Amino acid sequence: FKSNYRSNNSIIIVSHKWYYNGAYFLAKYIYWVFSPLVKLLQRNKILFSMNNISYAVGHVYPEVDWLLRMKKVGLISKEKKIYYIYPKSPVLCGFVDAIGKDIEIQFILNSFIHILIYPLLIRYPEITVNASHSSMNHAIKRTSVHKYSCGKEVSYEEVFRIRQREYAKIRSITDEYYPLKNIRKKLTNELKVLTKKKKYFVIQIKENSVNSTWNPTDPNTYLDAINKMIRNGYSVVFAGREKMPSCFYDAGVVNYSESKYATAKNDYLIVLNSQGVLSSASGFSYIADVLDVPLLVLNNWQINTYPNKRTIFIPSRLQKNGRKLSFLEQMDYSYNHGQLRYDNKDISVESIDASSKDILCAYNELQTIIDANTITMPSILQYKFKNNLPLELTYVAQSNISNTYIAKNKDGF
Repeated sequence: FKSNYRSNNSIIIVSHKWYYNGAYFLAKYIYWVFSPLVKLLQRNKILFSMNNISYAVGHVYPEVDWLLRMKKVGLISKEKKIYYIYPKSPVLCGFVDAIGKDIEIQFILNSFIHILIYPLLIRYPEITVNASHSSMNHAIKRTSVHKYSCGKEVSYEEVFRIRQREYAKIRSITDEYYPLKNIRKKLTNELKVLTKKKKYFVIQIKENSVNSTWNPTDPNTYLDAINKMIRNGYSVVFAGREKMPSCFYDAGVVNYSESKYATAKNDYLIVLNSQGVLSSASGFSYIADVLDVPLLVLNNWQINTYPNKRTIFIPSRLQKNGRKLSFLEQMDYSYNHGQLRYDNKDISVESIDASSKDILCAYNELQTIIDANTITMPSILQYKFKNNLPLELTYVAQSNISNTYIAKNKDGF
């Protein structure tokens, strides 16, 4: 009943199972009556985005960015109008508030309308567009004229080797186009005071073992890089929603994460106006990546990267029963294992994360990109790393593994 909660959350929470049960039932048995409406929508050149995870920052940013890039290159006709209809969530409300009114997508944040419209999208995928970064696959499959089968979620391998690889490809051919980057969006006065300086670096950690993060971040490994940032004249701002470690307080880091200003809208502003971001392998990284902000991403055990040319990454190395896996073996293991959750961690596997020295060296590489305001050509080892993984999005993405890190880990080939 709190107004602040209501302004950022829909009154109905739509469960993941509803799409494959209630919505599918309606699509199959009821929504055939709306076929005239579908023809009208097609005549009016209207498309609806589907299969989105609208409450997660690591999906909202790249999926909306992908939609806009598809329009840019003509995969979606410029005459088409795209509607993004999902329930409210703090992430989505903040995103729309920050940038949604400035782009070529119509956002309708309403759970009732979402529940009403989504079965139509399931039954008639011809009025939809899919920019999903997840395994969601809601559209009905027509097995014959009168028979339908509910779409089944795609494999974890297909998510990265097809869906996200296609996104990385379109990023490469539109690498000067950043539709979500609105340079007119400046820091509020409160955020200017909080960040202390015009030049600042954003850092973020992960407290839990989940998704792309095998081990919770050891904040002490950030300290050498933080101290170097401060010597380089930056204020350092701790973002995300984690509790700031005490060692960051001691180093003089600004605690935005636990401040009253920490909102999804301000996350956009904080990252957009920063000189760079150092983050864990999390959805937060995508804010910087799609805004063309220099980014260093750490400890992705799945090895896969982010697409932007001003992004550097350091993956975790896995060892199973005491033996380090090669990069190819680690990729295969990630597809066989699937997404990491709290209850499916393989106790025979350990993750070797980036050391303090690894992170400092990679930060120095990123600082070179920032200072030169240009992109350096990949080294021989960086090319070798990409060519070692020809089926992966890492191969087509413009980002690069840290050169000092790959020199230290040549045994991964």
